[in-house]
Amino acid sequence: MNRAELQEWMVKRAEDLIRSLKEATKWEEAPDVGKTQTFKAIEVAQAAESSLLFINWLRYQAARERERDKFWSQPLPNGKLLAEAIAADVNEIKGKSSPEELMKNVALYLGYFRRAFIGLEYLDKIRDP
Repeated sequence: MNRAELQEWMVKRAEDLIRSLKEATKWEEAPDVGKTQTFKAIEVAQAAESSLLFINWLRYQAARERERDKFWSQPLPNGKLLAEAIAADVNEIKGKSSPEELMKNVALYLGYFRRAFIGLEYLDKIRDP
C-alpha cells in the first residue's frame, strides 16, 4: 500500500468510526469533551515513540471517564468501545507502516478522526464525488 492509499484508508476508516459513534450516541454535533480528547490524543501520538505507549494512554483515558463524560469508553453499535476500535485501527496501521513512520501515521489518523468528529453534522452532507 503506498502512502496515498494508506492516507485514504485512514480517512475512510476515521469517517466510518465517527458515523458509528454518531449512531451509538445520537449526537448531532461534536460534544466538547470529544473535541478536547481528540486533540489530546493527537498530542500523545506525536510524543509517543511506540504504539504501545499510545494504547496505554488510551486505556487510562477510557478507565477514568465518568458516566456523563464518556468518550473513549463510549459503546459502539458493534459492541466495542470507542477506545477498542481506535486501538484496532492503530494495530492495522502498524501492519501497513514502517516502524519509522508508524507513530507519524497514527497521529495523521487521529487528525483525520478529529476532523471527521468536528465536522460530524456535515459528514454525510458534503461527499467526495
